Amino acid sequence: ARKAETAALDGFAEQLDALHLSAQLLATQGEDEGVRALSAGLGRLSGQFRAHRVQSSGKQDEMARSVAALQAALERLTGTLDADTTVMVSAAKTARAQLATLHDMAAMAHGLGDALKADEEKSQAAMEMMHDALLASEAFADLAAAFERDVEPASEPACLPDHDQTALAAHWHAG
Repeated sequence: ARKAETAALDGFAEQLDALHLSAQLLATQGEDEGVRALSAGLGRLSGQFRAHRVQSSGKQDEMARSVAALQAALERLTGTLDADTTVMVSAAKTARAQLATLHDMAAMAHGLGDALKADEEKSQAAMEMMHDALLASEAFADLAAAFERDVEPASEPACLPDHDQTALAAHWHAG
């Protein structure tokens, strides 16, 4: 497209130069002031067009270089983004896997905490039962000791001293 445009502009410049030469020939053959003015105008127009053509050609080349540089930069950026995207996708997968593992570990920790709490409650209940059993065994031991001290020959009825009966009652009520 650019070559066709350049060829069309070059053709236009050549036609403008040909018109200028024709007007110059006519101006030299006659004394017509209008033909001379036309020849001078066509000469100026042809010069301006050529100057503009040279100037725009330089700008077009500069624009083409800028566009090529931008295209190269975009291609590098696209390549970098493609590489970064691959790394980011991999990192995101790893992060999701780590998050799932942490979630599982948290669930296990909560389960362990619940189990420890249940064990603590069972241990507390077992300690209370042990305490009750110890109190009962102490009361039973005290009762047995009271019967052993106060056992007399069969001729006399067995009777417990008042202070031992008070201790025995205290043990039975303590449990």
